[in-house]
Amino acid sequence: MDVEQIKSYLTRLGCEFIQEGAWHKEALEAEAEIPAVCDTEPTALWFKVPQNRVDLVREVDLIEELSRLDGYDKIPMKTPPSRIMDHHASRIQEVVSRHLVSQGFFEVLNYSFNDPASLQDLGIDPELNTQKLINPQSSNQSIMRVTLLSGLLENIRYNLNHFERDLKLFELARIYPADHETEPLRCTGLLTGNQDETHWKHKTKPLDFSIVKGMLEALVEMLGLQIDSIGEYRAPWLMQANSLAWYVDDEPLLMMGLMDAEVCEKFGIDLGTLDQQLWMIDIDLHKVIELTRNAELTYRDLPRFPAVYRDLSFLVPESEKWLSISECVQSVEPALISSVQLLDQYRGKQVPEGFRSLHIRFKLQDEEKTLTEERIEQIVASVIKSLTKQCKIQMR
Repeated sequence: MDVEQIKSYLTRLGCEFIQEGAWHKEALEAEAEIPAVCDTEPTALWFKVPQNRVDLVREVDLIEELSRLDGYDKIPMKTPPSRIMDHHASRIQEVVSRHLVSQGFFEVLNYSFNDPASLQDLGIDPELNTQKLINPQSSNQSIMRVTLLSGLLENIRYNLNHFERDLKLFELARIYPADHETEPLRCTGLLTGNQDETHWKHKTKPLDFSIVKGMLEALVEMLGLQIDSIGEYRAPWLMQANSLAWYVDDEPLLMMGLMDAEVCEKFGIDLGTLDQQLWMIDIDLHKVIELTRNAELTYRDLPRFPAVYRDLSFLVPESEKWLSISECVQSVEPALISSVQLLDQYRGKQVPEGFRSLHIRFKLQDEEKTLTEERIEQIVASVIKSLTKQCKIQMR
């Protein structure tokens, strides 16, 4: 549309053409009553809008009138850019969600807000790294959430108050920290009660450290994550002695731990009276998605030579953690010892105070030849020697 045609259309609407080109500051101040949009472009057209056209306030209002008069059919058609779906991110979310559901979890959906008081109960300062709403619906929904944990604790309390004791809940959603350019995905879960439903054929056991750890270990294997290290994880809402994290580049990727009873009491969850433990798992899905985005699948031949299993039973001090024991065993022959399993753990009258009895099994396999009995016994002796020196074990 040329300039003369624009002038013709707007003049017929009652607008008065003033000038073409950039508006001078002095002229603008002198004609302050003119309800026109200030533009410094040299090709700008300036019009004075009649007072009865209260709908013409912005530049876009004039453009809309021009489009209507000239004909909407003359506007060239353009397909709006469509957002390409991140199929990889969707696949990872599906894998994580399906894995947790297969372990007996139920997914929940909470509001995208945090209560400042709940954050304080978790040991998080609501004034740091949070985005406050200008006009919140209520005071307990005044901050964009920076953690999924507070909402899950409310879910656990509600279900416990309604006599549900065996609970496994998780939420997969975004959080909104102020110092993050994106809205990172997070997956957090809480579980309490027994491992399985009560059945007459077998006696059920309560959830413990090894069960929760096994859930995350299976997920690490399913996703093909290359973990740098496994170590303690510190958080104000967890018991320090029962926490663990899988690290990549010194950043925690997957976390787990036993919830602190005092923190739970602040949310109305009395674990002492219920005689239950509450375990937490937390997965930084944003990092998991990026780490696995360009990962390549690798394949290897099935082993041609048989594997050999050996069991050991020994006493170990309570201060020694299973992680250090497992690493100690595998460090003896990393190329041959492919896995270490904890089969049983016992504390009782026959075990001295300050110790626990462990029964472990490790797998030996050589990809190039069959292991001889002499070589196997040599490795077992080295494992016992290493455990005795590093973990202070006593063979039974």
